[in-house]
Amino acid sequence: MRPLLFLLPVLLVPVLAGAGETSAAHKKVAAEHGPALLQNYKEVGSPNAPITLEIYSDYSCPSCRNFYMQTYPALISEFVNTNRVRIIHRDFPLPQHPFSVLAARYANAAGEIGKYDVVFMQLFKTQPEWENNGAIEPEVAKVLSPSDLAKVRELVKVDPNLEKTVASDTRLANQDAVNQTPTMVLVRNGKREVIAPIPPYSVLKSYLDSVLAHR
Repeated sequence: MRPLLFLLPVLLVPVLAGAGETSAAHKKVAAEHGPALLQNYKEVGSPNAPITLEIYSDYSCPSCRNFYMQTYPALISEFVNTNRVRIIHRDFPLPQHPFSVLAARYANAAGEIGKYDVVFMQLFKTQPEWENNGAIEPEVAKVLSPSDLAKVRELVKVDPNLEKTVASDTRLANQDAVNQTPTMVLVRNGKREVIAPIPPYSVLKSYLDSVLAHR
């Protein structure tokens, strides 16, 4: 039974995070950390997993925070760590949230130095502290070393590739007809199914188990 699942098949359009012209700052980071890191920091799990879940989220969205605090850890433990699911994080900042784009820039800048996971989780965890005043950096500073924070701060200021990363995710969201966050897109065999709203974990787990059993 799938009463909470809205499924919309659309064409698969591959979009790499950070695609587009490379800035000087981006090249510097690539030289230090390797280009593969820059392309893949939004991805978690095996590229050979039979299912990919693309998760559109907004760092200021309370429902997104609930998803990442409550459902995401179980997804990682039961599906990603067992090589059955790969997850791709996608930015979909909503216009009513004035600091969502800035938060995405901080997360993606952290990704370029290999600290994406720790920063994006920190942003959701501390959402109540910064969503009304935009004081994002003090919260990020709690999980980064001073030297890493300085690198992230510089990238946030000067690297246009961070904006392109958000824009590429937003374009794909429009193609997927995403109109709320969080939204999940299940990708398998070249087809995409939009799941919105994301159901409770027990329902989602049953659905994923069913899809994996019949793939």
